[in-house]
Amino acid sequence: MYQQDRAWEGSYQDQVLAILNTQMHHLVELAIASDYKDRKQATDFVVKMKGGDIAVRLRRPRYEQRDWTIRARRDNGTKTELAKIREGYGSHYFYGWTDELHGITEWILIDLNKARASGLLTRDWVLIANKDLNGRPDGTYFIAIPASVLRDAGCLLDWRCPILSRQVNLYVSPNEGLRRAEHGYSARGIPRRDLEIINTIGSTLQSQAHWDDHPDEREQRGREPTYQQMRGLWAWPQSSQRKK
Repeated sequence: MYQQDRAWEGSYQDQVLAILNTQMHHLVELAIASDYKDRKQATDFVVKMKGGDIAVRLRRPRYEQRDWTIRARRDNGTKTELAKIREGYGSHYFYGWTDELHGITEWILIDLNKARASGLLTRDWVLIANKDLNGRPDGTYFIAIPASVLRDAGCLLDWRCPILSRQVNLYVSPNEGLRRAEHGYSARGIPRRDLEIINTIGSTLQSQAHWDDHPDEREQRGREPTYQQMRGLWAWPQSSQRKK
């Protein structure tokens, strides 16, 4: 299994190198040479690696999740990838997603030093069991850190991942946002039952916005609260809410 996975991933080496070549500004730095190099070695600038060790992991087309999966435990006690990264090995991590046409369509470049400093690697993530080809647990487990969490923690140097570029419009109401989402999901064939769950969540969020607790209630009454305004409501200190 390992050899098959290694051979499959190796077939993408040229694509990985081509992408990493566009990221050299994150991986190397140009510095002024020392006086000795200038006088004795005809050198004015030197190129230095920022770390130098890059891990690579690719996901097969069937995986839709946009998260960073790391092997975190083995039943036989063998040291895992997570343990090695925690110990300081590796400086960068290239994580990509492939398509049916043998292309790397999305990817993230992780700064492992920032990931270690962020505390994400020591958080108590849920362990997920890996399974063999017959669907049985194979004795290894991994954790999955969402790409959006890595981005928000400042651990991503760059990415080509549409989901990370999507922005929530803070100036529309949750109900309006859900209406737009429902239209998009329907076009992609999302089951009606799932859409009903989405709408239930939206109604619950909307019901939590009480204008009587907002200082601008007279101006806002009669209009649906926006995400921005609701965010302000949820963060409103309990002690400062107006007594009824």
